[in-house]
Amino acid sequence: CRLYPDPYCRSLRATLADMNGCLPSEVLVDAGGDSLISLCIRCRVSPGDVVVTTAGTYPTFKYFAEGVGAEIVEVPYAKDPATGHLSTDLDALAAAAAERGAAVVYVANPDNPTGHVHPAEALLRLRAAVPLPCTLILDEAYVDFAPDM
Repeated sequence: CRLYPDPYCRSLRATLADMNGCLPSEVLVDAGGDSLISLCIRCRVSPGDVVVTTAGTYPTFKYFAEGVGAEIVEVPYAKDPATGHLSTDLDALAAAAAERGAAVVYVANPDNPTGHVHPAEALLRLRAAVPLPCTLILDEAYVDFAPDM
């Protein structure tokens, strides 16, 4: 007997929830990162709302935010004076979100295109610093390429 697959992915969501110590209702499964980012933006951002991101990071976020009429605030990368490497400036993102009353803050970790990875502790500090009801979108699409995480 051939059946259509479960469109709600109940079994997969239950397995993922068990693996991550949360409820299946807290797990969203979709075809890919872009569609999840788009869905988050469409659910959370109205025309004229402010979204905060890093200038030059994953450009698809900006594309989707523009599509819903968001005001985009871009924070420059931080530059390590010793190495010259660029990283997402988490403190500047939080400050911009607070100052502008942002609806969403977007962070790619590892960052695309720099590849910089912030440790979990830094991301938890960012989440604590971003004022509610601002939503933090943490895009870890490339996490499998960051063995130190």
